[in-house]
Amino acid sequence: MTMAIAGTQTLNDAVHTGALGSDDSTNRKINDLRSLALDCLEDMKAEETIEIDLMGRTSLADTMIITSGRSQRHVGAIADRVLQEMKSKGLGTARVEGLPACDWVLIDAGDI
Repeated sequence: MTMAIAGTQTLNDAVHTGALGSDDSTNRKINDLRSLALDCLEDMKAEETIEIDLMGRTSLADTMIITSGRSQRHVGAIADRVLQEMKSKGLGTARVEGLPACDWVLIDAGDI
């Protein structure tokens, strides 16, 4: 079972369009999202977590985090936790694919 957290807006695009404000606030938001996701994955005992730095390599995202769960239920619980924490911390809403079946889940968090 696999879950990926990916983003579609790069740091440069966000700053250029003014979508996230200044460089400092953009970097802070990206780091907050990244830390939140990694903390949730650790707390939920996600397995085989890897982080791929895509900055400057693609316009799809700056960072991609990929992890696995022990079962479909575990993958769903991990995804739910990440989404709940994002919402509670005011870090925006994410687009989600694959949650009903939980064979795999993709969380597009915008910047990650």
